[in-house]
Amino acid sequence: MLNAAWITHLLTGPIDSYSLGCGKTFTLERYGGVAADATCETSVFDALDTSISTGMIVLLVAPAIVAALVNRLWMSVIAVAAIVPSIAIGLLHWSDYWSLLVAGGVPILCISLIPLAFHLGRRSYLSRQAGRGDAHQHTTSLFDENGQNRLFRA
Repeated sequence: MLNAAWITHLLTGPIDSYSLGCGKTFTLERYGGVAADATCETSVFDALDTSISTGMIVLLVAPAIVAALVNRLWMSVIAVAAIVPSIAIGLLHWSDYWSLLVAGGVPILCISLIPLAFHLGRRSYLSRQAGRGDAHQHTTSLFDENGQNRLFRA
């Protein structure tokens, strides 16, 4: 949900923060889904076509939401890998509104790395437990039979 809030914040700001034309010549280029009556002070969501705004939200938020719902290591890796091309598209189109993919993608990428690190740490911990002869503890539960957290035992 933090991802969606961040993208919403970016889309409600003025488009002059993301358009090189507004920054240099104070005019908004009219191509690729920009509204005819949009000015540099218009919010990003109002200046762009609804399909473009929705597409940006889906590109950046959907991988993290799916990874959170599935809650598996492989899905966390796919989510991080899915956000990287979106950032690359934003870098390639840095002079217009597609740079929003960079402004939104980098924080979301950092947030998506946290569950990935948790999954890798948990996998490493459970592998070490299995190597010590505690193979019966290699389950999907984080808690043992006494209700104690397996990851944070002394």
